[in-house]
Amino acid sequence: MAVPSNVRPYWLVEGQLHVLRKQRAPHTLQWLSSMEEFGAWSSCDPGLVGQKRMLWLRGCPGIGKSTIAAYMVDFLKHLYPQMRVGYFFCEGGIDGLTSPQDIVRTLAYQFTEDAQVRSS
Repeated sequence: MAVPSNVRPYWLVEGQLHVLRKQRAPHTLQWLSSMEEFGAWSSCDPGLVGQKRMLWLRGCPGIGKSTIAAYMVDFLKHLYPQMRVGYFFCEGGIDGLTSPQDIVRTLAYQFTEDAQVRSS
C-alpha cells in the first residue's frame, strides 16, 4: 500500500528520526541541556515572537546537526510530555525532505495527528 503523497514527508521525517536515534551512542549529547543558548531558548516567554523563540543549528555537512536535533526532539518530548514538538530533517536529494512545502506539510501533520489537538 502506497503512502499518500500529502503525508509521505511526515513518514520520511519519522524514518530519519529513527535512524538518527539508532546512530547516537548512549549517554551522548547530555551536555546540550546545560548550554547557555539552549537555556535561554527553553526559558523564554512562549508568547515572545522572533529570534529568541528560534534555536538554529548551523554547521558544515556531516558535523552532527541532525543528530543533535534528534536528541533535542527526544529531550523536549521527555521534558514536556504534554506539549507537541514539531521537527523536520532536511536531506538533500531525497524527494519529500527538501522543499518548504514538505516542511510546512510535515509540521501541520505533526500538530494535527492527535484528535484532541485538531479540535483545539
